[in-house]
Amino acid sequence: MANKTGLTSSFSVTSPYVSGNNYQLAQDRFNNTNASIFFNSGYVEVPSGIYFDGTDFTIIMWVKTTQVFWQSLLDFGNTNITNNVIFQLDSSIRPNFEITVGTSKKWYFSSTPLVLNEWNHM
Repeated sequence: MANKTGLTSSFSVTSPYVSGNNYQLAQDRFNNTNASIFFNSGYVEVPSGIYFDGTDFTIIMWVKTTQVFWQSLLDFGNTNITNNVIFQLDSSIRPNFEITVGTSKKWYFSSTPLVLNEWNHM
């Protein structure tokens, strides 16, 4: 996953992490202790595997960002950028989504930016 700064992402902290760097457990949107992850130019990796093997899938997340800059939220794929799913925020903190299969790439953009310092459902 790409580096993240000032970004808290709420998801199951019992997932089987392989490794990570510069992150810590934090309160989630309901103030539950150690129920989300705060990234400080860090990342968390999940085990290798096939996560998107069908034609349909859903990605849902709660995100709270404290700074305005381009940042990756979710980046699944291989290292040669031919089969990837990437969900990111642009430099105006508007979400965008990229799906690459082989050499075919599709982008989806939101015109609505996230609200800084608040939990945003995406």
